[in-house]
Amino acid sequence: MKTTCFIAALTLVTAFTYAKDKIRHTFVLSLGDITTANDVDNGEMRRLFDRYGRRFAYFERNGRTYLIRDAATLERFEALYAPQMQLGQQQAELGRHQAELGRKQADLGREQARLGRMQANGSNDDDELTRKQNELSEKQNQLAEKQNELGAKQNKMGDRQNELSREVERKIQPMLDEAIRNGIAIEVH
Repeated sequence: MKTTCFIAALTLVTAFTYAKDKIRHTFVLSLGDITTANDVDNGEMRRLFDRYGRRFAYFERNGRTYLIRDAATLERFEALYAPQMQLGQQQAELGRHQAELGRKQADLGREQARLGRMQANGSNDDDELTRKQNELSEKQNQLAEKQNELGAKQNKMGDRQNELSREVERKIQPMLDEAIRNGIAIEVH
């Protein structure tokens, strides 16, 4: 499921190689709201969007550059990348949770600093300040545990993303070759 609000352009860097020579090549798959790219800088990406719009595949093969705009082929590519894109959305959601926990940890840290300044300035109620500091420390520990849990989930998702990337690489190369043979991929200069 594509969601426009997810990310205007999601870049999943995947190394596409020839089995025989292991040379990396440029590859861009733009599907409107989501873009997957390899070996393309931001300036070149903008030029590609200006020239070809928001729905195309652009790649290099044997020193030649090709473009695919065929809707059926792009739909096949989109289906191939769908699991990676869905996982990317899940990773983004998990990242939002991690950021929220980080904000809470920062708030607790500021409160601990405020209480520390009060203790340093010789507050009349050191016992109460110590109790509050201990409460804040316990909350920090609880948030840290949650962060660790989310970090472990993020690591598992990263491993899965790498696995999916290798699978896509293995499957897309023959699809690109087929598109060249069938004249669907048009050489561009």
